[in-house]
Amino acid sequence: TLQTSITAIIAVGMTFVILTAGIDLSVGSIVALAGVVTTGMLKIDAPPFLVYSLALGAGLLFGFVSGASAGLFVTKFRITPFIVTLALMTIWRGFAFVITQGRPIWELPEGFAVLARGRILEVPIPTLIMVVVFAAAHFVLTRTRFGRHVYAVGGNPEAARLAGIKTNRVLMQVYIISGVLSALSGILLASRV
Repeated sequence: TLQTSITAIIAVGMTFVILTAGIDLSVGSIVALAGVVTTGMLKIDAPPFLVYSLALGAGLLFGFVSGASAGLFVTKFRITPFIVTLALMTIWRGFAFVITQGRPIWELPEGFAVLARGRILEVPIPTLIMVVVFAAAHFVLTRTRFGRHVYAVGGNPEAARLAGIKTNRVLMQVYIISGVLSALSGILLASRV
């Protein structure tokens, strides 16, 4: 169930992108590089609270930057999402390989494993995170203006634009959501492994 939780979190982000008639092929590489960035930051010499905060923040920030990059190229430069995310997939995978030189990152703090192996009321923490992400996504897609805009952009972007929806902003936001959720999955996977 732990691996399913990690994959399901990625799927939520992908759902937002697919609802806008897009695709994000870079999620696997975001998972890898977010894990590398996070575990690399765990090696700095500082108080544990600061180290964990910086490491988790850096991993999620990378997901944000990746999603924003994809959104920027799709909206401002009008490049097909397939091409943009295929390029980002290759770039992020290459960065992960260059940073690690193909070697595992060893000697991580013991507390990092709690994120993926810990339990609250006998329920694994990744499963709880997945449930929260699912609930938030359901609420956003069914009960908010943004959710309606996501469906409208996917149904007919030109009609959505003519109706006053800022389609570029919606597209940018869904790619950021996908990037951040993929990075979150990468952090959980790194903690588990």
